Amino acid sequence: MINLCEFTEKWRGKFVEADGSSPNSPTYRQCVDVVKQWEIENGWKKITRGNAIDYANNADGQFYKFEKNTPRGVPALGSIIIFSGGKWGHVGIVLAANVRAVAVFSQNYPIGDVCSTRWFNYITPRCIGWLTYIGP
Repeated sequence: MINLCEFTEKWRGKFVEADGSSPNSPTYRQCVDVVKQWEIENGWKKITRGNAIDYANNADGQFYKFEKNTPRGVPALGSIIIFSGGKWGHVGIVLAANVRAVAVFSQNYPIGDVCSTRWFNYITPRCIGWLTYIGP
């Protein structure tokens, strides 16, 4: 297992390619790769299919709890946050959050960007919700 601080320091400023779908093209590395790498390094059951926007529906309920975004909802640190927007959406890992904004560790936001931390409000892009790992 790896803690959140170690994970972000390990990958900050780099590209993650967790699933082998774009091994030779850094500009096509996807946001889902960061989430998959987070799962791998923690020994969690992976979400193995779909684009970022699909994660809310594709996560195995035995291992992940989906929480829909609400005006008073705040995701826990290490949760996988899911945003709509564009054709594929966006996902990342929650580093800090309150009811107004969330710090997210991700890549490919903007398109082609390396792993970094950005603050998002829950509106632009629109936050659908987040997944919290509950499995063994």
